Amino acid sequence: MSDTSVKQSLSEFYQLNNFEADGGVSNLVSWAKVGPFTFPILNLKSRKKALIFHDLHHLITGYQTNMRGEAEISAWEIASGGWGRLWYIWGIVLSGFAFGVAFYPKTTKKAFEVGNGCRNAYASGIKINDLLNLELNELRDLTQTKNHSHRSYSFWAILSVALITIPPTVIILLVFS
Repeated sequence: MSDTSVKQSLSEFYQLNNFEADGGVSNLVSWAKVGPFTFPILNLKSRKKALIFHDLHHLITGYQTNMRGEAEISAWEIASGGWGRLWYIWGIVLSGFAFGVAFYPKTTKKAFEVGNGCRNAYASGIKINDLLNLELNELRDLTQTKNHSHRSYSFWAILSVALITIPPTVIILLVFS
């Protein structure tokens, strides 16, 4: 797929992963499977905006769409520039990262370290249509541009785990006290 257009590679990615032709952007809800559980993820405006960039990140990195791959891509996205002011997306990505820290610590940390040397497609500031018109190898080269801010794995790991564990713990304590 490296010598094809990003648009064509994205279409092949969607087919390979049994996704809708638009990657699920038009759906009101997407479903995330975590072990035996399936959770709804609302397709809010910010998620619709971010989803295609997220899928481009899968093309750039080669990380799979299984739980391990989503944990890795979450780590890579945080380290490679994050999601600006898309707070809902930050919540989703931090959840994926926390899952990775807990269940796939080595590969999640490695993905974070790789991301620290990159700038993700969203953080590049380049419009999506311009990115889609590139060749896949050009997109990969573009993201290898050094990210000038070095992010701390430990800080983001602690933050993500805290954001995922503290609210339910407080609720449980309030309910059962």
